Amino acid sequence: LREVKKDLVIEDNIYLPPPIRESVQLSFRHTPRLFKTPLRQSTKKREEEFIVKNRSKLRDNALLVDTDVSNVDPVWLTTKGDEFYQRGDIGSAINAYSEALNADGRMVETLLARAACYLGLREADPCIADCMAALKLSDSIETRFETDEARLLFQKKLLTTLGMAYCLKTEHDKALELFHSVLQLDKNDHDAPRNIRYLETLMEVADLKAKADKNFSMGSLEEAKENYSKAEKLDPGHIQVLMNRSAVCLAMQDSAACSKDCNTALDLLSKGKPKSDSSACALANILHPTPCTKRKWQVILLCRRSAAKRLSNDLRGALADLELAKGITSNDDDVAVKSIAKDIDDLKAKLNSIKTQDTK
Repeated sequence: LREVKKDLVIEDNIYLPPPIRESVQLSFRHTPRLFKTPLRQSTKKREEEFIVKNRSKLRDNALLVDTDVSNVDPVWLTTKGDEFYQRGDIGSAINAYSEALNADGRMVETLLARAACYLGLREADPCIADCMAALKLSDSIETRFETDEARLLFQKKLLTTLGMAYCLKTEHDKALELFHSVLQLDKNDHDAPRNIRYLETLMEVADLKAKADKNFSMGSLEEAKENYSKAEKLDPGHIQVLMNRSAVCLAMQDSAACSKDCNTALDLLSKGKPKSDSSACALANILHPTPCTKRKWQVILLCRRSAAKRLSNDLRGALADLELAKGITSNDDDVAVKSIAKDIDDLKAKLNSIKTQDTK
């Protein structure tokens, strides 16, 4: 260092600094990311799940071109779909299965998995479409499974899912034929006989209910009530039969019978899906009303029971039922909300009028 300084010393001991170096401009770039946050191991799984859920919308995003191969691998996508399904995230499961099928449309297990999702959402048409697509790939079914047992299990599940989807469309004959096909594949199957028995009973109930509905529409109240009662004996838990019979009883001014049917139907709706015991079957679970339908039926039953209580001059009980119905009614249904609110106001006015008269 001293030698360098000596070279820079001129006469009179003046120190000269070294010449200024030329400036150079450097640019630094971070690794391109779809997300605006730093890459962290703790959030990597959530980011992958976001991409899987929304991949169809992100398909043209340039940042996904060099993404990990697992995000476009159909087997990996199917596994992610299974994870979503197990967590109850049906919409994300459908997205993952759809992306897997876009990559490989011959994956029959993925077709069946997506069909099961649609069945759980009570969307019969796309469920049937996926099942039929899987059936057409019979060569894939034969070669894709390593053991005869695995192949048989898949075929039974496929036919059962398709049959249940036809039940949702009330195409009972097709469904019954498919359930019998399951028995032909495996005579020792435990679920098919239960589904067959339940469906055969359901078909009898549907015929009686159709007759009763026709009687009701024509004003034959006694015949309608008789046919509804026959249907109720075959299937005591058939909520629509109980609902319709309660309407007949109300039209006949039989407030006690109407309230009884309403109470029974409301109890059945509050219990939820049938439990998986020896008497229950998978078909009964699928045909159980969805939460949206259940809420709608509860409102109808509460309003009907309120009308029956008004017939028997139980105005306070009628008011309580209407207030329960108002609490259940969706805010999107403006007509129902306004109608129930009007009935509540009328009842309150009537009760106030009676109270005023009693005071006098």
